[in-house]
Order: sequence, then C-alpha cells, then structure tokens
Amino acid sequence: MTPPPQYASIFGEEYSQALDFYQTHKTECKSWADVYQTDNALMTAVVFPEWIRYSSFRDFFETEALELAYSQYGTEAADFSIGYCQMKPSFAENIEMEISKNSFLSQKYSALIPEGKTTEQRKERLENLKSLKMQWVYLACFMEIVREKYPETEDFTTEEKVKFYATVYNTGWQKSSKAIVKQMEIASYPYGNKVPETFQYIYAEVALDFYLNAR
Repeated sequence: MTPPPQYASIFGEEYSQALDFYQTHKTECKSWADVYQTDNALMTAVVFPEWIRYSSFRDFFETEALELAYSQYGTEAADFSIGYCQMKPSFAENIEMEISKNSFLSQKYSALIPEGKTTEQRKERLENLKSLKMQWVYLACFMEIVREKYPETEDFTTEEKVKFYATVYNTGWQKSSKAIVKQMEIASYPYGNKVPETFQYIYAEVALDFYLNAR
C-alpha cells in the first residue's frame, strides 16, 4: 500500500503556521462553537486546509480595491477569499439566503443578517468576514445547513463525515450527495481545478489527516 501523504512535510512552513494558528485560537474557537452547540473539532478540520492555503497565498492579494468593488457592485464585480477561513462574499450571501428560508436559523443566526441598504449591507458583510469570530459563526451555520440538506450524513462514520463536510465547504452545497462523494476523490487542492491533479492533493484528505493526527 502507498503510504499516506505527509502533509506537514509537503506544505512545510505554511502547515506549521496553520498549526500555530490553531493552537493560538483553539480555545476561543471552541467557546464560539459551544454558543451555537456545534462540533468544534469537525468545524476546525473542515477549514484547516484553508488555514494552510491562507498562510501560503495571503501575501499575494491586495483586498482594498476588491472590497470597494464588492461594496459598490456586488459579487459580479468582486468575489474573493477573505481571512483564515477563506470565505467569499458569495458564501456569506448564500448563508444569509438559507437563513431567510428557515425561521429557526433566522432566530439563531440573526447576527449574520446585515442591516441597512444594499451598499451598507455589503460593507457590514465584509467586516463580518474579516472577523475570525464572525467567520466561526458563519461556519457554525454552514454546519447546520449541511446537516439539514444531507440528512444521510448522520449515519456516516466520523471519518466519512469529516471528508463530506470538508468537501461541501470546498465546493458548495448546491450539489447532490452523490456528486459530493465523487468530488471527495478529486485532487484539486491547493490550486484549484485548472491545475493537473498530479501536482495536487485532496482537500478532504488534508482535513481528515488534521482531524486524526494533528489537532
């Protein structure tokens, strides 16, 4: 059998920085997850590959112009990854849309609903996305949305659940369960679908490795 990839060696300094970030913030992240009665260990595994990616790519982006474009014109003008969890404005907007459909989520996650007119809402959304605490609230809501949309995951093993939730986070919840499971085997991390799989890894496997071996 081929030995599993050693992600700490593969990603080197970026992996170490992500792990340091986890150690620094794990207590406060758990406290935020507890408020929303969400599995913090699962949440952390889901976004850990993004922490590696953020450590690797954060110096390449200047977001001020992107923030201005989004505030004025929305996601068609600018839809970009923000913060350690690499959440996009479109992700936040989709979360808000799901909240609006569900009275329980509307009450529980009212903090995620921006106020004011469209431009003010976009600016508030950006401020939320730049806050680790608010990203954790978005993430808690995401976990509930996935659980509701894919109830079959309640019968998954822990390892299967980590991989499934991580894949949904990486690709979106607009796909069928079957399509998500298929995506779980595609190597498109960390550079995306335009780079050959030969040079990449599976997002879900990086998340699972952290869950089992590093946290």
